Amino acid sequence: MKVEKIQTNEDLKLALSRVEKLWDSEDPQEVVELNSLATLISDYEDKLLCQERMAQPEFKVDIDDR
Repeated sequence: MKVEKIQTNEDLKLALSRVEKLWDSEDPQEVVELNSLATLISDYEDKLLCQERMAQPEFKVDIDDR
């Protein structure tokens, strides 16, 4: 599986499914793939978390309040 970016929840599901298959692997190439997927998943989840936090009212800045 070659994943360069996770952009949707469907991509995330596919990546998580692949991680499950690779989890106990001792094959060096699969370990590299597992590490790459873990990084991509983390980046995508961080992006989602930032978007959720920015949508919270306490983070919205009203220009008139400055």
